[in-house]
Amino acid sequence: MHKVWPHHSKKFLAFVIFFLLVHLICFRDDSIYRIKFPIQINQFSTISPMKTAKDKNDNSTISIIQEEEETAKLEEQEPKLWINHTFSLKFNDTTVPVEWRYLPEINCAGRRAVAIVSSDPSDKGRLARDAIRDTWMSSTYSGTVKNNTILALFIIGWSANETNMMDVHKEAEQFGDVIVISQPDSYRNLVIKVFSAMKYHQSFCKNVDYLFKVDHDVVFFPDHFFNLEREGYFHSTEAASYGNTWKKAVVERDPKNRWYTSYTQYPKDFYPTFTSGPAYILTKKAIPKLLGAAQYRNLVMVEDVFITGILAIDTKVKRISYPNFFYKYPRITNPKKFCSKEGKNRLISIHKYAFRRYRTTFHYLKNLNCKKLVKQR
Repeated sequence: MHKVWPHHSKKFLAFVIFFLLVHLICFRDDSIYRIKFPIQINQFSTISPMKTAKDKNDNSTISIIQEEEETAKLEEQEPKLWINHTFSLKFNDTTVPVEWRYLPEINCAGRRAVAIVSSDPSDKGRLARDAIRDTWMSSTYSGTVKNNTILALFIIGWSANETNMMDVHKEAEQFGDVIVISQPDSYRNLVIKVFSAMKYHQSFCKNVDYLFKVDHDVVFFPDHFFNLEREGYFHSTEAASYGNTWKKAVVERDPKNRWYTSYTQYPKDFYPTFTSGPAYILTKKAIPKLLGAAQYRNLVMVEDVFITGILAIDTKVKRISYPNFFYKYPRITNPKKFCSKEGKNRLISIHKYAFRRYRTTFHYLKNLNCKKLVKQR
C-alpha cells in the first residue's frame, strides 16, 4: 500500500531542500569559511586566512570536520602566556597606556632570575643582541642559562621604521626571546621600558627571585652573581636593588639634556642615592612596592633615579652597593680589580661595550686567571 507522507514532514523536507540550495548558490566563495581569530601578540603582520580543505569533486565544498581541526590548530598557535595585552602605568601626573606587541612563549617555573635587556629596533641594536646571544645568553658560556637558573630576554619599544619592525618580528619568531611594547623606543622612554619589564615580571614570572635589568652595551656575568649569592653577598628575601650606587647627583635642569628633570617632576637640587642604570638587580619583594608607589609620584624620565632612587626611598627598598658593577669602563687597564683576594672572579657587569668588541671582551673577562693576577704586585 502506498505510504502517504504527513503534511508536516513535507514541509520539513521542503525546508531542507531550500537550505541546501541556498548553501550551494550563495556560499560558493570559500573565503566565507576563513575564520578570524584574535590578533596575536606580535601584531606585525596581517591575520592569515585559515587554510581550507576542499572536496576533490567539488571545489566549493569544505569539510566541516577539517574546518574544526584547523580552528583548533589556530587556537593552539596563540601564545600560552597571553593574559591581557594592554595595561596602564599610572603616575601622579599622567597615565601611560602600554600594549604588549609581542611576547615570547616562555615558562618561568623553576627559574631564579629573569634578565631583561633593554635594546632598540635599529640595525645596531640587532648586532648588539646577536653578540649577547653568542656570549652570556648562550648555554655554552653560561652555566646559569644551561641549567635554566635564569631566563634571558630583550625588551624593545616601537619604531615608525616599518623595515626595522619587520626585522624585529622575524627575529622574535626565530629566537623567541624578544618582548616588544607599543611605546616609541627612545632614551626618554627608557623608564617606560623598565616599568614594562617589572610589569612582565609581575604578570608572568612573579615567583622568580630576581629581575636583572641590563642595557645591551653591558657585558654581563650571571654565573658570577649566583656564585656571590651563595657566599652571602645577595639576598632574595629582602626588598632591595643591587648595583653601583650614586650619591648626591646634581639634578639636570637643561631642557636640551637627555637627563633633564623639571622642578615639577622633582623640586630638589640633588637626587637621592640611586643604583646606576646600565645594570642593576631588583628582588621580587622590591618590584611590587616600586610599581605600586609610582602612582603617587610625578613621572621622572631619568629611569634609574626614579625607580631605584625616588621610589626606593618612598617604599623603603634598600639600595645596596656592590663594587663590581662597573659604569662607563670602556678600557680595561687593571683587570686585577675584578678579582677577590682569594683569586676568584667577582665581576658582574661592565658598561659601554658596543657589539664590535663585545664578544672578545666577554671571553677575555670570563677567562681571567684571577689566582695568577692576585699574586702579582
